[in-house]
Amino acid sequence: MKSFFTCLVLLLSVIMSKAGDSSPATAEIKSKEHPMTNGKFMLHIQVSFKKDAVLSGNPTLQLPSGCQAQLVNTSPAHKNCKKNSKMQYVFQVTYPKTSLPFYPKPVVFTQAVEGETEHGIYAEGRLYFTPYGTIEVFNMNDFYSSKRTWINEGSYIDTTRRYIAKNKIPKSDLS
Repeated sequence: MKSFFTCLVLLLSVIMSKAGDSSPATAEIKSKEHPMTNGKFMLHIQVSFKKDAVLSGNPTLQLPSGCQAQLVNTSPAHKNCKKNSKMQYVFQVTYPKTSLPFYPKPVVFTQAVEGETEHGIYAEGRLYFTPYGTIEVFNMNDFYSSKRTWINEGSYIDTTRRYIAKNKIPKSDLS
């Protein structure tokens, strides 16, 4: 009897995961560390299509306050996407050099798809401006699996930025 209920729960969870996963594609923000030199860097997003889709409108990238994004490349550059195909978006992100966020900040990518009122293409990640002069871009999997303890906004700590020599900090797990 116990194994029957276990099988039933497993079957229902598979059915529910398939029913809730009707997005035409999966998207992932590519994790990467960038030097903080000129107030801008490139952010890459990989989209893999699970079914045929026609893209609608322009993609959006929500960034922390003060940051801006401009789409500089879409490869391949078309709106009709076939099942099992891939597409890469490249955004140039500019950021204020003088008022950098202290905490990791969310970055959210969305792309509308024709005929999909509820399920477009979505990816979430984090931006972190390090104390040693780099910007780390994380997809959510890399963010949560990194060997770091993240401090959330609202924590009662001193948020004054102080430079720390990179050789005094353990090597980043991003390359």
